[in-house]
Amino acid sequence: GSGETGRDASPGEIVATRACRRHRRHTYDGGVRYGLYLADLRPAKNDSRGIINYAVGLASELPQLLRPSEELFFLVNPEVWAEIHPTIGEHAPTVDLVSAPTGIISRLAMDHVGSIRWVLRRRLDVVHFPKGHLPLWTPRRAATVATVHDDIPVRYARNEFGAGGRSLKSLY
Repeated sequence: GSGETGRDASPGEIVATRACRRHRRHTYDGGVRYGLYLADLRPAKNDSRGIINYAVGLASELPQLLRPSEELFFLVNPEVWAEIHPTIGEHAPTVDLVSAPTGIISRLAMDHVGSIRWVLRRRLDVVHFPKGHLPLWTPRRAATVATVHDDIPVRYARNEFGAGGRSLKSLY
């Protein structure tokens, strides 16, 4: 498809976007500081394990894929770290433990303020939000990645479930 470069990419071709060009100071072989935001996951409070299983699996596999000059950081709560820790091999990431959010206000604060403060403090080049949200603002220096697991939020925004289907949780 067309990217920010103004031309179509061939299948399998990598086309630099503005975010990639912004990080040109890094070579493919090093210097990149990656972050994985896992602070908002609550296994004990969640009926579905899909996103949690994905995030724990990702966190377990990423460390062994790093090149020697790359660094990996986790912002994670103790409940999630307890699931990840036994699966990490010899390539341990730098782990920043934080308390899990206990309600919607603390979750919003962690997702939109705490995550960005962490990105800035750790000087991350790339940060991944496996739960699918992105903070309202992200620093220019950090490329952001979010995994979209389904289209329910888009369908709520289109009002496909009717006005009665909207709640504070669905709006978030």
